Amino acid sequence: MSQINVNNVLPLNWNAVNVNGAYTSLVVGSLRISNANIAASGTNNTFIGSGVGANVTGASNTLVGTNAGLVLTSGQNNTFVGQQSGTNTTTGFNNTYIGRAAAASATTANGNVVIGDGAGVNVTTATNSVFVGNSTGQGVSNISGDNIVVLGAGARPSISGAISEITLGNSGITTLRCAVTSITSLSDARDKKDVTDLRAGLDFVNALRPVEFVWDDRDEDGKHDVADFGFIAQDLKAAQEDANLDNILKLVYESNPEKLEASYGKLVPILVKAVQELAAKVEQLEGK
Repeated sequence: MSQINVNNVLPLNWNAVNVNGAYTSLVVGSLRISNANIAASGTNNTFIGSGVGANVTGASNTLVGTNAGLVLTSGQNNTFVGQQSGTNTTTGFNNTYIGRAAAASATTANGNVVIGDGAGVNVTTATNSVFVGNSTGQGVSNISGDNIVVLGAGARPSISGAISEITLGNSGITTLRCAVTSITSLSDARDKKDVTDLRAGLDFVNALRPVEFVWDDRDEDGKHDVADFGFIAQDLKAAQEDANLDNILKLVYESNPEKLEASYGKLVPILVKAVQELAAKVEQLEGK
């Protein structure tokens, strides 16, 4: 094994310095260290790794790892760290991909944060989205939505074109833990208009069907043989449609028609209205 001691090597203009097969070039504020004699392109870029930065004309990109940002051209303000991270990105900008093959299928995606081994591997043109956890997004092809947040290993959005959606964990999650029992939501009267009393009350509650059941998820990674209770999404859908309140109650999330979801928390105001109606009936009976 040979050893070369180099105190100071400063490549000038488009020239590259070869030290033990590693080419180093520096131009217009950009640094490129690779196994090929290809000058760094664009401005203020940092490229480290085999096959990195050869076609870049954009600025302020940091690509580290074999084939990270392999075909990146005019993309700007990207940070790709990890083997094959962002390897198919061409013109995307403002992305941060960290992990082996993170966002490996992304092409023109913008404004995303993807962290984890194989994270966001099926993201293609999504925007302003976050995928954190190994293999997030796997199982949903061509993810192209906007404002998506997906957290947890194997977690994925409802559909490829999901909009403004948050997913916590994969389909096998059985417990959601927190130090408080509810999520605080915006409710200021100054941010609402056309306020009227809720129409759904006791009659609507009587139309509901609470059930016990055992999970048998069609997704093999989902819950199986787990006893639980709650509602059937199709029942909730039918109830709100029968009451002509489906556009208001929105108890069923139908982003993916093959995987209906229910918003149980929205039942609270309905239950309060039902209790008020029952209380009024009791007072009426007591007054007779």
